[in-house]
Amino acid sequence: MKGLYKRRQGWWIRFTPIPGAAQIRVALGTMKETEAIVRAEQVMNQAATTAREALDSCEIEIAAYLNEKQEEGLSASTLTSRRYVLKSFVSKMKITSPRNITRQCLQNWFDQNRKSNPHTAVAYMHLVHFWLKWMVERGKLTRDVSKEVKMPKLPMRRRRNFLLPAQAQKLLEASESNPSLKFALYCGLHAGLRKLEIDPICSDLQFTRES
Repeated sequence: MKGLYKRRQGWWIRFTPIPGAAQIRVALGTMKETEAIVRAEQVMNQAATTAREALDSCEIEIAAYLNEKQEEGLSASTLTSRRYVLKSFVSKMKITSPRNITRQCLQNWFDQNRKSNPHTAVAYMHLVHFWLKWMVERGKLTRDVSKEVKMPKLPMRRRRNFLLPAQAQKLLEASESNPSLKFALYCGLHAGLRKLEIDPICSDLQFTRES
């Protein structure tokens, strides 16, 4: 057998589990050649399986997916959002390889998220679907099991109204008498802050909503 050799303490096997991987040397724990051959085959098969799983790990596939989407022009904020959701999914469900993702696993994850916010659960599932679909298209998975997850039909969220530029200018002009209020509004409008992000600014400026 190629790679099999004997030393004073017994037989060893030297091999490369898969192309591109580092060479491995393993002591087979026997002085008998026939027994060493059997053990060597077992060791090589197990090492090859482990190496393939590591090569196709979720961590690697998520990075490859996001890198490609970045090259396609996906915004930094969208990439950050997808990275958070995908890593959270595989971490929470303890998945090491995309091949271990099942419909039941996805259903359990969806049901857990649904308890907190149904709309968020649906949005998260769509992001996982995009990733799985990408792997199917590249031959890394045979099918996208996310399409088999049962999700409720939710009513569309009411669209929030945002200030038009002219309205924002009027609001700033109306706050001229209160510099703290104007500063908080100015930061919120120009930095795209949300209400919960503006509140700390108001608190630091000793500004209250009643003002």
